[in-house]
Amino acid sequence: MAIKRVKTDGYGQVELNRCAFLRDGKIEAQCKLVGGKAENGMVLNMNKQEGTCAPLKKGLTPIFAGLCYSAEHTQDATQTGLKDFVNEEGSYPRIGRIEVGDLFTTNTIAYFDNEFTSDENLFAENVKNLNLCVLDGVFTFYKNAATITSANVIPLRYKVTKWTVLSDGQRAAQIMVL
Repeated sequence: MAIKRVKTDGYGQVELNRCAFLRDGKIEAQCKLVGGKAENGMVLNMNKQEGTCAPLKKGLTPIFAGLCYSAEHTQDATQTGLKDFVNEEGSYPRIGRIEVGDLFTTNTIAYFDNEFTSDENLFAENVKNLNLCVLDGVFTFYKNAATITSANVIPLRYKVTKWTVLSDGQRAAQIMVL
């Protein structure tokens, strides 16, 4: 059983459909990224006392988790757009604290290959049959609870509301926080 990321053109992207953290000011951008890269649409765990953040994974004490939604830093006119942007280790990503009712769309998603044979197989599945967990900050889909018992994942109280596409035509999932 392995985890497969859905194929994307570039890095992960996120569109904030209805997220309260923008209105309420529950945004953090003063924590240094440690432990690798962070794509938009990933769940990051923040430790404000240490001033650090990292992709959420089992074993980390979840102090404050949020959705990475950084804007691209245009430093080269040939590399513009969110699909070409990733937060490198040592950067300070923008993180919004997600709460019940928040709705967003992302292509930063994965699945267990023992339940889905391909991206097409995942997107053909009825969203009512799917559950979500987080593995290394990435939203990961599964159908059977037995699939995640041996995996190093964090189950979530989120649901997929529908399959959709991002503004650049890439397939994505619209996710709601429960």
